[in-house]
Amino acid sequence: MITQGEILYSYFCNDDKCDSDNSLIKGTVVKRPSKQVKSPYMADVILESNNHDNDNDDENDNDSNEILAHTPALGCNGYVDKGQNILLLENKNKNTKSSHKVEFAYDNDNLVGTNPYLSNDIVGKMITEKKFPQFADCNITNFKREKTVGNSRFDVYFEDGKTKYYIEVKTAPVKDIQENNAIFPKGYRKKKTDSFSPRAVKHLEELGELSKIENNKCYLIYVVPRTDVDYFSPCKEDPIYCDAYLNAVKSGVSMISFCTTLDDDKRNIVFDRFLKIKLNWVKSK
Repeated sequence: MITQGEILYSYFCNDDKCDSDNSLIKGTVVKRPSKQVKSPYMADVILESNNHDNDNDDENDNDSNEILAHTPALGCNGYVDKGQNILLLENKNKNTKSSHKVEFAYDNDNLVGTNPYLSNDIVGKMITEKKFPQFADCNITNFKREKTVGNSRFDVYFEDGKTKYYIEVKTAPVKDIQENNAIFPKGYRKKKTDSFSPRAVKHLEELGELSKIENNKCYLIYVVPRTDVDYFSPCKEDPIYCDAYLNAVKSGVSMISFCTTLDDDKRNIVFDRFLKIKLNWVKSK
């Protein structure tokens, strides 16, 4: 099916053409939101200098290396905030305000993927190339990236004979340090009684309803862009999501999780392993 180290996404290879001289660039976040552009999706970043002959903290040198970067995952639970070391991809489109995009961050010595939009590409490719055991025997037809049903838009849809598959993809970069597991969702919320992601709760509820219909099969796939975890679990700090997760499973929704990382050359995202899924939350009576 799939092996550890197999390339899932290449930053510098396109249509059989590879730029072998390129790799992701290291930098340090100075400020997010940027002092230039106040959007929370923009950060001021100092790129690591390639000139090691003058390795000093000269302020003018830092200013010359400071750029504006797009942060697709906002602050990514602190991984892309002030002082954090990150890896960036230079934008090919020179008409954008940002010159680079944040792709990975360091959590101590561990790499964490910070571009959630790549997960959909990765999962779509893995499905069509029969990398998931769950879909290996499917005769895939009518494959679509994004399918609107009711009030929700799901990331992947395909058919196998009379069977319809609805698949939602979530990126889970955050780790619960105490349990050493990947968790989702996690982020900002106004009140502790709120869910971290009402939209993700809605997806679970609608997948649960779809799975009750004859000839429908529904999956939720959690992509964990780090390897320093033992398993995946819905975030126990979000009982609303955990409750919706449990109800979805009872309704027939299947859950899959796997982790990815960056190769040593900092050029490709590669498969690491499938992860076990545990529910570390007990519903209160």
